Amino acid sequence: MSSSCVNIFLGGAARRMQRGSKIGFHQRHWPVEAMEAYYESWREEKGWETPFDFASWVYRDTQSETYADLSYMIARGVDAGFAVETKKVIATDEWFPSRIELVEAGVLRDAP
Repeated sequence: MSSSCVNIFLGGAARRMQRGSKIGFHQRHWPVEAMEAYYESWREEKGWETPFDFASWVYRDTQSETYADLSYMIARGVDAGFAVETKKVIATDEWFPSRIELVEAGVLRDAP
């Protein structure tokens, strides 16, 4: 399990996994082609006069999304330090913490 699946997994009250299973964490990724298509589709409606206007919006939006992701993880009982660590893994890589790390961080738990 990895990527956005982690958010769904954290929605559970009891979060367990079979021995040998893994949960992966990494940053989000927005490929150049998709980013360009988004800009072209929305620039008039959003009022982006230049790609720099769009870049400024992306910067603000990314910060808001990161804040929302971290807040959600912490609200679901995940250790704040662990939540921050999940954001440093680049999108082309993946971090698979050990079962012990997941339990200690509050990712895996019995129902409260």
